[in-house]
Amino acid sequence: MFAGRGSRADRCPGFVSPALAHHLRMGGRFGAGARGSAVRLSVSWMMGPNCPLVEIRKSRSIVRALPANTDLWGVALSSGLSFDVLGPLRAKFRGKDLHPGPARQSALLGVLLSRPNVTMSSDELLGAVWGEAIPSSASKVIPTYIYRLRRVLAGAAVIERRRPGYTLRIDPDTVDAVRFARAAAPRSTDQVGYGQVADALALWRGEPFDGLPGPLLAQDRVRLHQLRLGLLMRRAGLDIAAGDHPSAVLDLTEIRERHPLHEQAACLLMAALYRSGRQAESLMVYSSMRLRLLDELGMEPGEELFAAHQAVLNRDERAIDRITERFAPAATATGRVEVLRSNLPAETGSLEGRNEELDRVLKVMSGARERRQVVAIDGMPGVGKTAFALRLAHTIAADYPDGQYYLDLRGHGPSPLSTADSVRSLLASMGVAAEDGLDRDEYQAAVLRARMANRRILVVLDDVVSSERILPLLPSSTGSTLITVSRNKLLALPATHTCSLPALSDSAARSLLAGLVGAERLDAEATATAQLIQACAGHPLALTLAANRLRHRPVLRISVLARQLASRDTNSVLRAESVSLLTVVSSSIARLEESERTVLAALAATGTVTTPSSLASRVARARDEVEASLDLLVDANLVAQVEDERFLLHPVIGRCVSSGAV
Repeated sequence: MFAGRGSRADRCPGFVSPALAHHLRMGGRFGAGARGSAVRLSVSWMMGPNCPLVEIRKSRSIVRALPANTDLWGVALSSGLSFDVLGPLRAKFRGKDLHPGPARQSALLGVLLSRPNVTMSSDELLGAVWGEAIPSSASKVIPTYIYRLRRVLAGAAVIERRRPGYTLRIDPDTVDAVRFARAAAPRSTDQVGYGQVADALALWRGEPFDGLPGPLLAQDRVRLHQLRLGLLMRRAGLDIAAGDHPSAVLDLTEIRERHPLHEQAACLLMAALYRSGRQAESLMVYSSMRLRLLDELGMEPGEELFAAHQAVLNRDERAIDRITERFAPAATATGRVEVLRSNLPAETGSLEGRNEELDRVLKVMSGARERRQVVAIDGMPGVGKTAFALRLAHTIAADYPDGQYYLDLRGHGPSPLSTADSVRSLLASMGVAAEDGLDRDEYQAAVLRARMANRRILVVLDDVVSSERILPLLPSSTGSTLITVSRNKLLALPATHTCSLPALSDSAARSLLAGLVGAERLDAEATATAQLIQACAGHPLALTLAANRLRHRPVLRISVLARQLASRDTNSVLRAESVSLLTVVSSSIARLEESERTVLAALAATGTVTTPSSLASRVARARDEVEASLDLLVDANLVAQVEDERFLLHPVIGRCVSSGAV
């Protein structure tokens, strides 16, 4: 009854609420007797190795012993509580920001957060926040600030008064610096994989405890910067081992700027540059480091840096491997992880009649190269969205040197990819192997965002059915681009550019046929060619299937095929092996509700531009219901709205509906 779940729920299935714990500690009453009178209970506290227990007793009998997901005062170690100190101090509880107050008061909270569950005396707190400039009213300052902080943290955490001072009782993992330090601990870095390293580095938002005064926090900043240095070195080593040398160079260049005399970072940078085919630049790192050491310290480079210079100079591959192995032993011991710089499929066939749309998208993208871009491409089934997206991707690929990736989400197939599977596939393409912790969806998404941070990466997601499925896949950094391909208009996607592909014009349709069949054959049957183009109504897939039938049957006359299209079932004519126009359209219609299918069938039966009132009369439904169905059909790109309150079904889609797609 007073139980719940918290961060230790696996070991402590229930906990005493903060209010109840405090109430009992103060001698309060709990429960009801046989006649409804309150029963006085006693409470004892046991701090076990894994979690505290609260024993609630009635006389000498234990009424209930609950794992107290609290401290002695009932602090809820809640998953809804978080403190971020790797940057400006932020505190949140159940989605709401907590405001710790002015600088000195926030610094006091920062000091307590840097030592969670550790009792610090008033003198230690004064020295930690004020240093030697302790105010004359020192005896009153700490209690006043503690009182204010308790009010800020009410219901989230408790600052306990314990001799000889104060203790902030929280789950240490609610503090980002604690998790960061655990990932960076020297004894664990050899066992920490790329995902955990990237995840830890993603916690870093800037200068730790930014803007907060006090010598203790200044010491902590130095310590945290050193831990970050180790993680950056670890990630660079893993990147080199995985073949991602440009990413390693980025990290190591940042380290060199902050630590210009760090010889180990110089060694690793030399290895990364050499592996990138930049031997001369690698040797220049050694030369500049040597001159700086002589100028500032009057000393020659150390043995390790000298050995790295000799390895690069002599192209000693094994010696260069040993440099990397020092920082990524687990990765190099098991062989390098293959990193795909690009897995974009090749373009298939010609892209006729799309120059206008392509130029328009390229123009708007060129004006926003340094921003994150999300390009949403949509259109009816078979209109050539994937071909258009791949042409766009190959055109701009050179602008994304850190990787170009394609992923088919199979949204309209029998086994669509889940969001978690999509993230896993992209991580695998980027060389991030499966490791402990990657079974959590939110963890995977965080690793993907960290992997894409500060890089120029292009991602193409094909056959997307909803915005919700792909929101975790959005690039996290400026300079990267996501291209989505969908039959639906992704209204909830934060797209920077949209492009809805229409049917082809008659001239573009003829160019497509000529490219596959030959202009001479079309000219020989000009009238029949015009009839075929009219029958396909500019639908690229219908035109392609018809052209392939003609190309593989040289004796088949165009007039015969045009007549078959006019008189026979569309599916029996426009098909090629396992691909048919009816199958493609049916997979979209299968996702509709019965009400939308009814309206779609009515539109197919009319065969002309229709109004909602006319359709409502035909299907015997209210006009507003029909309008709602039409909105959904337009969003699914199965129906076109040609004017206000005038709707039209594409002839090819209409024939598929009449042929049994509904």
